[in-house]
Amino acid sequence: MDYLLKSVNWWEAGIFIALLVLAWTSSWVVGKILRNRLGRLEEARGNTLPVIVMATCVPLLRWGLVLLAVGFALQVVELAPLFERYVGHIIEAGFAILFAYVGGRAVWVAFNHWSEQAEDSEALRARATLAPVLAKACIIFFYTIAFLLALQNFGYDVAGLIAGLGIGGVAIALAAKDTVANVFGSVAVLIDRPFTVGDLVQIGTTEGTVEKIGLRSTRIRTYDGFLVSVPNQNLTTCEAINISRRPTRRAIFTLGLVYDLSADQMREAVEMLRHFIGTHPKTSKVWVHWKEFGPCSLDIQVIYWSNALPMEEYLEAVQELNCGIKERFDAAGFGFAFPTQTVILQKEEG
Repeated sequence: MDYLLKSVNWWEAGIFIALLVLAWTSSWVVGKILRNRLGRLEEARGNTLPVIVMATCVPLLRWGLVLLAVGFALQVVELAPLFERYVGHIIEAGFAILFAYVGGRAVWVAFNHWSEQAEDSEALRARATLAPVLAKACIIFFYTIAFLLALQNFGYDVAGLIAGLGIGGVAIALAAKDTVANVFGSVAVLIDRPFTVGDLVQIGTTEGTVEKIGLRSTRIRTYDGFLVSVPNQNLTTCEAINISRRPTRRAIFTLGLVYDLSADQMREAVEMLRHFIGTHPKTSKVWVHWKEFGPCSLDIQVIYWSNALPMEEYLEAVQELNCGIKERFDAAGFGFAFPTQTVILQKEEG
């Protein structure tokens, strides 16, 4: 350190610092001009993809000018060899990191723009799920390459480092096998698309709305408001039910009528149920049959499919149907049965 300070020509160092200040000021002015021009271009053409990508390249131009100015100053001003060598390495590493940063931002906004340009709602949800994962993978790749280039510029043996990582890769893989399994699980979900963000699903005992599909886990918001994180590796082994993609909801129940009714009255009750439920605007199909003689009632089984998919709308439709059935049966004099017992007492003669 003392050798470095003694070998510095402070007059030339002052010129070097002045050039840096001038370069930073010039880059700030250039960046402000470019942002103003891009703002006008956005007002004229709208928020299009080329305008968004060009806006992300402004830091590349601004800080790239600063790094170029530093490199030019090193060529003009004679500094200490050791100082000049280290600054040169920092400039090269800075360019690598700058390109990784700008490339990551460009990829991120490009994938976000792509995820918003779907033609239908299903494709929109699929792209909204896939875009963040692909963007993060690209960003990690960019920064990994930049880090390796920076190490190489500082004189480290990158090939030896990669070989050493390969030797220790087995131990790392064993320690991170769950993480790797989760990553492959997320890839399988994104490719197979059993569900997308916004779908109502049931995975194991967890039922709720999918809020996010990440690299490690899938987050599901339950009906109680809890946020449950399901490891993605579980999605490849357990049954995932996509409730949102069902066309209808099925309802099954049994109506028990009293034994005092005749066969003709039972036929009339069955036809009444078929007509009322079948003509309801929230049902698409109905099955009604007198199924069996129960212990305390004549049982009619009713199965219908409702096209009201949201839970609240479905419950409203069920309530309308139940009220209508009760009103019609009361008007027709069809009594509902309930469990009863008849006790017969017989007196024995003396």
